[in-house]
Amino acid sequence: MITCSVGIIAYNEEQNIAGLIDRIFQQKLDSVLIKEIIIVASGCTDKTLQIAREHSLVDERVIVIKEKERTGKWNAINLFIQKASTNVLVMISADVLPLETTVQKLVAPFYNPLVGMTGSHVIPKNNPNSFMGYGVHFFWRMFDIVSRITPKTGEMVAFRKVFNSMPANAVDEACIEFLIKQKNFSVKYIPDAIVLNKGPETVGDFLSQRRRIWWGYFHFVHETNGEFSFVSPSFFKMVGLVIKTTEWNVQAITHVPVFIVIEAIGRILGWWDYTIAKKNHLIWRMAQTTKEHI
Repeated sequence: MITCSVGIIAYNEEQNIAGLIDRIFQQKLDSVLIKEIIIVASGCTDKTLQIAREHSLVDERVIVIKEKERTGKWNAINLFIQKASTNVLVMISADVLPLETTVQKLVAPFYNPLVGMTGSHVIPKNNPNSFMGYGVHFFWRMFDIVSRITPKTGEMVAFRKVFNSMPANAVDEACIEFLIKQKNFSVKYIPDAIVLNKGPETVGDFLSQRRRIWWGYFHFVHETNGEFSFVSPSFFKMVGLVIKTTEWNVQAITHVPVFIVIEAIGRILGWWDYTIAKKNHLIWRMAQTTKEHI
């Protein structure tokens, strides 16, 4: 039996936090045991902290950490890592919802002593028939395709506790992956470990999210002296993959080129923010349209 700790990183998630905690309670486990559920509430100004504490009265496994001020997701993750008492950690953002078997599927691969990290398969709940809904589904479909070729992780991950803290960064899963690989462990993408999320519903929120993520990649590579290909394929390689794997119907012909342009703009703005403007996105503005109930 593998024992794990589940960490929920939350900032103003009153819409989804109760459903997420309940879903963790409802996990169908076979060879895995959840010892503790650690909720880090970072600078919350809504009812997130209250809801988390109410759940701690229902199940003694729930541990609530109040971070008075929001200091960045990376720091909240460090609080989780330092509090966790097991050697396998499951980290999940509070704005997503795993299926009832996701924890089992993410943690079971750790029976292999060479596995150091696993990543989930994200499926958005946005309406695929809307313009932005199509774009969000398109983005995560490409993420799935890339991850099946070169494992990448996002939204909900599991990893071995082989480090006590991570450096300041805005791309936490990529940073954890880097630290895990430094310890000579492998990273696995688990396609049937499904987690649901809510993507941006406006072009502004989508572009802001991509801009912040790309700033994070540039910052991460600079701080670690790593290879850029480690965190993401090149833009032109991605375009080639899009052309090869997309089912080209009328919707794809009209929508995909627009989202390729938005992605290019996001990369350019991320580079501009890091290289020229010297902006800091370690504490980023949340995309409000992603915070609706899943």
